[in-house]
Amino acid sequence: MALNDIEKQLYNMKEGNPLEEEEFPEQAFPPTGEEEPQKEVPRYYPKETKERPPINFYQKNKKSNTILYIVIAVLFAGLVIEGYFLAQKVSTQKTGIQLDIKAQENILLGEAFDLEVSYKNDSANLLQDAILLIELPDNIQVLGSDNPTKLLKRDLGNLGTGTANIEKYTLVAMGTPNRIANIKAILQYSIVGFTGRFEKTQNQTITVGGPIIDFNISVPQKIVSGEEFSFNVNLINNSTKPLSNLRIQLFYPLGFNYTGASIEPVEGNNMWIWGTLNPQETQEITIRGTIIGEAGSFYEIGVNVNLISESQLIALDKKTAMVSILKSPLNLSIYVNNSKDYIAKNAEALEYRIDYENNTDIALSEVVIKADLEGQMFNLASLSTNGYFDSLKKQIIWNAGNTPQLKLLNKGDKGSVSFKIYTAGDYPARSFNDKNLYLKVKASIESPSVPPNSSLKSTMAVSELTTKVASKTEVQAYALFRDAKSGIVNKGTLPLKVGKSTNFTVHWKIINYNNDLADVRITATLPQGVGWTGVIAGNYGDLQPQYNERTSEITWNLKSVPAFTGILLPAKELIFQIVATPSLNQVDRYMDLVSEGVLKATDTYTGQEIIIKIPGITSQLSADPTVGKEEGIVQP
Repeated sequence: MALNDIEKQLYNMKEGNPLEEEEFPEQAFPPTGEEEPQKEVPRYYPKETKERPPINFYQKNKKSNTILYIVIAVLFAGLVIEGYFLAQKVSTQKTGIQLDIKAQENILLGEAFDLEVSYKNDSANLLQDAILLIELPDNIQVLGSDNPTKLLKRDLGNLGTGTANIEKYTLVAMGTPNRIANIKAILQYSIVGFTGRFEKTQNQTITVGGPIIDFNISVPQKIVSGEEFSFNVNLINNSTKPLSNLRIQLFYPLGFNYTGASIEPVEGNNMWIWGTLNPQETQEITIRGTIIGEAGSFYEIGVNVNLISESQLIALDKKTAMVSILKSPLNLSIYVNNSKDYIAKNAEALEYRIDYENNTDIALSEVVIKADLEGQMFNLASLSTNGYFDSLKKQIIWNAGNTPQLKLLNKGDKGSVSFKIYTAGDYPARSFNDKNLYLKVKASIESPSVPPNSSLKSTMAVSELTTKVASKTEVQAYALFRDAKSGIVNKGTLPLKVGKSTNFTVHWKIINYNNDLADVRITATLPQGVGWTGVIAGNYGDLQPQYNERTSEITWNLKSVPAFTGILLPAKELIFQIVATPSLNQVDRYMDLVSEGVLKATDTYTGQEIIIKIPGITSQLSADPTVGKEEGIVQP
């Protein structure tokens, strides 16, 4: 039955129409071939039924959706309830973990203080892979740490229920005073059943006040070159407890001459150790000395105070003060070979000139000029001057007796005195203390005449000139045929023959005296008929020599050659093997084995570039005692 027919039937039922009789065809079955007597076909009528409402498919789908919604709601409610209990579990875990920071809230700059970070697992579960992190602010560091860091990390492992501990650190605040700083502690961990990481944090705010020790240096603003002056270093303990073993160190400028102090230093002339400085106690050290310098120049004097706390050194900031040189009533200048920056060498003639000028408003009488010589490289026996030389004091004196113009210097008068001297031919090399040699001349000029209303006992000026001495460097270059000591076996025969190959070992040995050398480089080339075998030996340093086949150039580089190499230290030596094959044009003469080379380096003391020529090497082999003079001559 078609759907439309069903609907019509249902609607008819709804309207109360009786169901129509069903009609059957007269022949419901096909004929059999025999006709039977026709019988009366009974008619059937449906039983009387109650009316049924029509089926509403929309209402049926709605019921199915409702059931689905109920199922989803039940599942969602279950998830919410489970999430609630899990959240309760996490919340219980967090509240059950204790983390506290304990530190002094107010500290002084440079004061050591303790930091305690305590933690405890009061929760019911295991905390896995726990890590304690402490974030330090700028300029607060662990006392005595060689590697200051802003983040301290401590792996705690697994923390079971009831596990507790205290991590202790000793910190010190440096940097600028009067500031607020915050220290943060973080405990990170994992909880069983969760993939993420959790953490608990605590903060501690501290106030950094002024320095634990206030110190300063007071100097006169202007001084006269060569005249003694004094300056003070003042200390005060700002803390509430005594401080012990304070170390006070002064930094003098070049040209400062220490003459004394109110308290004798414990080391050299610039180090003091203060036993105990009580709370709010002040102390002072007075230092005396002279500075020799040009008028108008400035010099810096510095002081540093270190504290020793719990066997650890706390270095406070360095403080400095400037002094300037007044124009001297007498001008004095020193020159060597017409220069103030001359670099001297051994066995060299030097001419010193001392210029003077009267800048006062009065005439100066009975003027005396003195020059003191200092330095191992002066050849005192070669000194020549019109002044008087005291060889015991190493001092030259000029006065009116040997220099008449010094009897009276009128206002504005100027002049000069001089002397000539040679440097020593040999460099001293008795010990490593003979390193970085210099020549120093200290000159002074003085007159008993003083300006009116002056408290000076005399009018004077001083000057000083220091001349550096360059290092002496030598290169020994030679070749050997029989060289068992090097461990290299040379093949071939002597005398050399045309077309026959013979090996030799070439030695380059560097001897360096009193100054360190840097960036040392030796280069040379191999002549016609000579080849590089690649066999090397010797104390040639960290870098192997290089050979360029296209240019036949050998290059030997060394990063440095210390002073006294080859004297108090082993020489730097490169040994390399070559192969020589003479040609017809070399018959009856010695064959060139290595061309003339050159050494270039930098003298680290004087800053000068050093250039040394290295003689070429021939088959004469004068350094090989096993080879006769004629054996190196090429034969046909």
